[in-house]
Amino acid sequence: MEIKSEITDKIVWIKVSGRMILDPSLLRLREQVLFGIESGIKKFVIDFSEVSQLDSLGCGEVISAHTTIQRAKGLLIFVNPSEYVRALWSHTKLDTVLTILDTLDEARAFVRK
Repeated sequence: MEIKSEITDKIVWIKVSGRMILDPSLLRLREQVLFGIESGIKKFVIDFSEVSQLDSLGCGEVISAHTTIQRAKGLLIFVNPSEYVRALWSHTKLDTVLTILDTLDEARAFVRK
């Protein structure tokens, strides 16, 4: 799994690619979220368009990110998850809890309003 992030206009933009499965790199998502929160940033956009696989530990990290940001009274948006990830989130009902948008443009408009 690879994670790239940048901070622009007090928004943390994170792009996750690869397989979010049992791997120490899963903790990098948590680190990015905690760093943003500790820096006073409360808006996060995570691009999931290149996540090819997600297991229960990967879902756990998604839930952890969501919970951490919610407790900080922040905003978290997931962008363009693959059909595989969408099906998994639908099956587990995570899609009823997470904010999921189809494009980065939609996410930009949503976090800036």
